[in-house]
Amino acid sequence: MTTEANQPSDSHGPRDSTGRYMMTFPQPEDMVPNNIPGRENRLTNTTAYHEVMEHRRSILSLIYFLRANYDSDQLTISELSELALSVAVLPTYLTSRRTNPVDDGLLPPATIDGARMTSGMCTALFELVESRTVETTDHISGQRLFIMASGANNYDKNYFIEEDGPDSCPTPQHIAVPIFDSFINRPPASADTSFWDKYLDNDEFDRLIEFGKLTGQLVYDQEKASLLQAGSPERQEIEGHIDNVVKSMRISLGYDDSAGTHQQESI
Repeated sequence: MTTEANQPSDSHGPRDSTGRYMMTFPQPEDMVPNNIPGRENRLTNTTAYHEVMEHRRSILSLIYFLRANYDSDQLTISELSELALSVAVLPTYLTSRRTNPVDDGLLPPATIDGARMTSGMCTALFELVESRTVETTDHISGQRLFIMASGANNYDKNYFIEEDGPDSCPTPQHIAVPIFDSFINRPPASADTSFWDKYLDNDEFDRLIEFGKLTGQLVYDQEKASLLQAGSPERQEIEGHIDNVVKSMRISLGYDDSAGTHQQESI
């Protein structure tokens, strides 16, 4: 069937088939004190954690499906970053692409959990490179990434706790490290990823990677612009760059760079 361009139901982003939004505000009863070393007494969302654990097999299947597009046994930091970004933006990509978009409210739950789980990973990887803790060409194990993200980096920053707030990540080391390794290492031969064939064509991975990179650039530029005085030449220059990034994002979704409404075929 054909539909107009899919629009998220509200500012919380796309929804999955269980009705969950990509971005949510937890209820007070969801938040409990964390007891993980380095995150003690920080609040953590146990409901979100249980949801991730419920869909863990499907999340790993999704990661393996995307990871199979790389030939190497182990990804570099640069490749790891782009793969993590692709998982983080996947719900938006699937519901926004011009051809065969997934209707809002029909996303597989693993796409939402994967995006929530990976957003913090993207930030950590970006800043580990920015701080020169690692180089883009380095290889790293899931265990080493966990240690660096927990504070062993040149910023002395723990990426499992909120920088300007009381919250923290609920995922313990014995769960986080295998997830990191599933991104880094070649998928096991026994991995069954056939479920995802109907959501992404073989030739679509490059467009998803490009959309992820552009989304990361957009967030970076928007944060940079917000620190500059409105109307200043510096801010106007960045805002011009933002416009170009948005046009490129539309192209990666299958649109031309002009405004307008397109008809779409949905899954």
